[in-house]
Amino acid sequence: MIESILKETGKDALRYVPAKVVPAAVNFAGLVVFTHILSPEDYGNYFIVLATISVMTIIGSNWVANSVIRFYPEFKQKGDLDGFFTNVVIAFVICNWIILLLSVVGFFVFKARIPPALTSMLGLGIFAYLSSAAYVVLLYFLRASLKASAFSVCEIVASTGKFGLALLLVYLLKTGAISLLWGMLLMNTVISILIARRFSLVQRFKTGLFSPETCKNLAKFGIPLAVSSLSAWLLVLSDRYILGYFGSAEQVGIYSVSFSVVDRSIGMVYSVLMLAAYPIIISTWEEKGKQMTQQLIKELSRYFFILCIPAFIGLSILSKDVFTLFMGKDFVESFRLVPLFAFCSLLMGLFQYLGKGFEIYKKTSLLAVTFLIAGLVNVALNILLIPSYGYMGAGIAKAISYAILLALGVGITYSFMPWLAPLKSLSKVVFSAALMGAVLFFLKQFLTVSLANLIILIAVGAGIYSALLLLFREIKKSETDFLKSYYRRLVRSTNR
Repeated sequence: MIESILKETGKDALRYVPAKVVPAAVNFAGLVVFTHILSPEDYGNYFIVLATISVMTIIGSNWVANSVIRFYPEFKQKGDLDGFFTNVVIAFVICNWIILLLSVVGFFVFKARIPPALTSMLGLGIFAYLSSAAYVVLLYFLRASLKASAFSVCEIVASTGKFGLALLLVYLLKTGAISLLWGMLLMNTVISILIARRFSLVQRFKTGLFSPETCKNLAKFGIPLAVSSLSAWLLVLSDRYILGYFGSAEQVGIYSVSFSVVDRSIGMVYSVLMLAAYPIIISTWEEKGKQMTQQLIKELSRYFFILCIPAFIGLSILSKDVFTLFMGKDFVESFRLVPLFAFCSLLMGLFQYLGKGFEIYKKTSLLAVTFLIAGLVNVALNILLIPSYGYMGAGIAKAISYAILLALGVGITYSFMPWLAPLKSLSKVVFSAALMGAVLFFLKQFLTVSLANLIILIAVGAGIYSALLLLFREIKKSETDFLKSYYRRLVRSTNR
């Protein structure tokens, strides 16, 4: 039974791969291009605006989007999707009218205290947020309905369109980092309209189906998740503000570019797995119960370790080469932060699986408290470390806070849904990845920094790691057969 569920998850994960790989590649290309065009200060201001948009998105759309994932199967089984769509839209609109009003008032109240370089960016950021909020919720409709291919297409078109528009505006209008916000605003709006048409939301929206009880249930589940996400924001993004206050926008730019590179690599890997896994975890819970769900999460954790631990070690060792070759000279020094961020990404990715116990049991208030504790620790450590150690202090604070988050997650969920850790697999993976890392570190001493040598090192590392996993029989025959089958289908479809 578990193998058939994993096979289905694997199929969905492979469908989601383009949705993460292509945007990650486009975003990396954007970092390469824009770090050569924009100054660290301009980039730092842009990332401060992005952090602000993230807060607004958490409050105004993430809780709605997570409710879509959690309740879509339930309403589909009842045959009441029109009512579901209607109540989701109403909840979203009411929430965002309030946020828009508060944002405009807040902008004008504090405008005199905002640095001039940030003023125009923040003004546009309010509208960029609205387009982003609608896009997130509509995208989750695709995810909840298991439309993986459509999800992938939307993510690919959105990421390439944002990059293309931003690049065009930077060169034509010479407007700097604000062009990236214009690209976000325009592409999110276009894709949102297309998804809404796919689901025929205008036709399916019927005010007579409004149900206060349904909206209450959405809010009861989703709002604690918004509090969790807000607490996670303290953990993930609040350091931009603290670094900007005690340091400078330039340090924010250097810090944020390093974080983005890691997030687009290790973060991409575990997000592909979770995109496919979360709806299936929920379905397994509803249909098969606790034991089967625990086994599923255990196996998914194993895949996470197999993919992400070598990525953490490899990226940490090769970070200087990557930044020297691809980033603008003013951003090269940010490679020093990569090992810290890669460690953070590893911890956060693992927490994504542990955290599902909170959501399955609808203990989202406990999840919020967990994130809040880790977030407050992060803020306190940032205030303590940044004045003396700058952006490295912020990186150390983040690593400690993520470790606390994971420890709290393991401890709290143990009472109602213990994590069945795949310890045997973990030991094999860690040994194989460590040996791979040792070989890469040794070879680096004899090779100059060049693109050809970087490709060679990556190929050697991947070969050593894969060979060791096969030698230890960590990769199962059913898994290699599945990948071979997928590869053959891919080749056949390409040759048609």
